[in-house]
Amino acid sequence: MARATRHPRRSRRTVEDATALMLRTARAMIGSSQAQPLPLALVLLNVLFLAGFMLMLREISASAQRRDQVMMSLVEKCASR
Repeated sequence: MARATRHPRRSRRTVEDATALMLRTARAMIGSSQAQPLPLALVLLNVLFLAGFMLMLREISASAQRRDQVMMSLVEKCASR
């Protein structure tokens, strides 16, 4: 039983340590980016470009799925005649 009670504390502490580490890393990155705004702007543009590309691919995929559904319904209608 002693292990069962110690494990959640250890797990919670590990999560808190990881969260604190990520927070410190993010603050350090933001602090270094404030001194050099050009790299920050380039990173932001890259993220926006990738997000736009993902949205475009999602729309292309949805369009292809709709086309496939229409084709299948046409095949079913033609086969039933």
